[in-house]
Amino acid sequence: LEGFNKFRYNEDCEHEKCAYKHSSTHYHCIRSDCGYGFSDRSRLVQHIARHERIDKIMGDEFRQFRASVNCFYEDCEFSSKATHFHCLKCLFACADSSKVSAHRKYHIKLQNISSKGFVKFIGSQDCEIPFCPHSKKQTHYHCTFQNCNHAVLGPAQMAPHKLKH
Repeated sequence: LEGFNKFRYNEDCEHEKCAYKHSSTHYHCIRSDCGYGFSDRSRLVQHIARHERIDKIMGDEFRQFRASVNCFYEDCEFSSKATHFHCLKCLFACADSSKVSAHRKYHIKLQNISSKGFVKFIGSQDCEIPFCPHSKKQTHYHCTFQNCNHAVLGPAQMAPHKLKH
């Protein structure tokens, strides 16, 4: 079976949490982010379809870790406990695949803001711009043009400000 290792009932698969270890002939997915084990070959097609679906959701921005795999991310609440996903662009992690798509959209929005010459600060963040009336109070965006630091409160105000430069 391509993409899977087969272990006979008397072979040690070396998967710490394997339910089939030393008890029955079984298979493990060889992807480093998976290790899924099963004894019924009919699960093979389902498992391959799952990887295709998850890979499409994750794109190149996320990495998945199964519950049986240690992700080695420091202080990860999901490591070796639950199947979960880590963003490769920031420290975001989640155990719900539906949150992956939403988080990917978040990064697309940030890229769009950056392409307009601004950086976003959420309400609880200190933008560290002296005398900024919005710092630590509300979401706002600062112009990144040299020596500008002008703040706007929404994306609609970005284009008119950019014209001034």
